[in-house]
Amino acid sequence: MEGEYSSESMMQQAQQVWSMLDDMADNDPGAYKAFIDKQMAERNNFMAPPEPHMCVKTEMVKPEKINFYINFCSWKRIPPPANAEEPVKVTGCAVSQIKEGKGTKTATSVAFNGKILDECGRNPVNKEDQHVLIQIAMDFIEKQNPHIVLKRNYKILEQAHMGNVKQLQESLLLSFNSKNKNQEDNVENVLKHFAPPTVELPNEFNKETEDISGITLNTKPVKKGLIEEVSSTAVTLPEPGFDLNIVQTDSKTCKKLVLKVYLPGVKSVSQCELDISQDDVYLLVEGEYELKLPLPCHIVYSEAAAKFIKKSETLSITLPIKE
Repeated sequence: MEGEYSSESMMQQAQQVWSMLDDMADNDPGAYKAFIDKQMAERNNFMAPPEPHMCVKTEMVKPEKINFYINFCSWKRIPPPANAEEPVKVTGCAVSQIKEGKGTKTATSVAFNGKILDECGRNPVNKEDQHVLIQIAMDFIEKQNPHIVLKRNYKILEQAHMGNVKQLQESLLLSFNSKNKNQEDNVENVLKHFAPPTVELPNEFNKETEDISGITLNTKPVKKGLIEEVSSTAVTLPEPGFDLNIVQTDSKTCKKLVLKVYLPGVKSVSQCELDISQDDVYLLVEGEYELKLPLPCHIVYSEAAAKFIKKSETLSITLPIKE
């Protein structure tokens, strides 16, 4: 394809933008910092963890009759359908035993885009759409766990979730990011606990992205491909070398962490994807390096600053410590 919108011309424009950013980092650190801060704020918004929205109680009919809880979560990583014909996108985590009070309960979590839950969740615009959404979640759970059959009657609980919020969030994130073997073992253990000894357990519980038959929202006709699991495949990359030090600032009362990450072969800030929270740093250089670094103390992530030094191929990150 030739012309203004060809792949070659778009690539050239992208390279020009990154070159401008590199020059900005060298010649106008203030403007560069403002740009990076804006990008980090937008990324942090996207990287926010799933939030509990409502909890539904039903029953597991097979392999054994028992109460079953479904946590519905709102997650910005899950895109909304582009139109009425596109599948409703959903992701979920393994079925597990969670502590609640003095006992344990069997539960799982599913995540939808917030717009879907705003329209069809706890306070639906149309009650029928809420019913359809819950049935979609049950279809998804049964598809991912072939030996589980759920009763289609249910009750929406007053509480927004069942179990610990942090563990719920971590389970969804782990399932979203990779086909983790430990997760498969967790599901298998639950099924072994409830299933008769003669039942043959499935070999695989977490699958790649797929479409399953279901019911669409807004009472559209039933058709294939109305539910789509959202997932990603993890790739193991080498961890780059780094130094992390605590530095005293001029005020003598405030300290900061200075993280230097050494990235041989990296020539531009455009190759780096950086995410900073109050207690960790995540850096990805696609196809080259990956660093997941827990921090020794909480930091003020909104005031963090990063600069890539081309000469030494080093990313320098300044992290003010939260007093």
